[in-house]
Amino acid sequence: MIPAQKVLISSGKLEEGNFEIHRYEGDGERNTSSASGPGFYISGGTLEEIFVELWPDFDFKIARKYSEDLYTLRISTKGNLNESILDQIWNQISVNSQFTAIKSTKNQTGNCLQVRDPAQLSKYVYQPTNGVIKKDESKSGQIQLLGYSLKELAAKLSESKRLGKFFRDFDGVAYENSYSFRLNSTSLDALRESLDRYGLDFSYCTQEVLLYELK
Repeated sequence: MIPAQKVLISSGKLEEGNFEIHRYEGDGERNTSSASGPGFYISGGTLEEIFVELWPDFDFKIARKYSEDLYTLRISTKGNLNESILDQIWNQISVNSQFTAIKSTKNQTGNCLQVRDPAQLSKYVYQPTNGVIKKDESKSGQIQLLGYSLKELAAKLSESKRLGKFFRDFDGVAYENSYSFRLNSTSLDALRESLDRYGLDFSYCTQEVLLYELK
C-alpha cells in the first residue's frame, strides 16, 4: 500500500534542538510507530496519544476535532523530555493559526503510588535480555511490563478508566531504575495486592497538575 502523505503543520527550534509535527493526509499506510535513541524521539498517533506517551506526568485536553487525524512528532534534542521542552513546543504550536494552545493548572484526585519497601522493589530491577530494552505485553485486566520505570508504571496504570489517575509520591527519591511488573488490574483491590509483591502501595490523594489544552 502506498504511504499516506505527511504534511508539515508545525515546526520550530528548541534551546537544544528542534521539532516537527506532521499530519497524515489521504488514503494509504500510516506509520504511527514510536522510536527513541540518543538525541531523538519519534511518536505517532492522535495528538493526545503522542503527548501522553512522551509526557505522562502531565494532563492533556485535546479538542475532539483533532482526534480524527493521525500525526507524527519528531524531536531532536540534547536534553531530556522535561517540562521545559514541552513548554517550548507548546508555545510555538500556539503561533500556528490552526491551534489555540493553553497551559493551566487544576486540582485532580487520584491514587499516589508509593514505595513501601525499597529493598523489595530492588529485586525486580530489569536486566535487558536478548536486546529487549522495553516491552509491554499487557492484556485486558493484566499488566505485564519489562523495562519500565515507576514513572512509566504510573502512566500505564492511568490508562485504565476503572483504576483512575495515578501519581508518583516518592518523597524526593528519583527511582530511575527500570523494573519488571506483572500486575492484576481488574480492580483497585486486586492491583494493591499485586503491587505488594514489589514493595509498592498507593493511597487516595489530590494533587495539583499541569493541564495542556489544544482547542
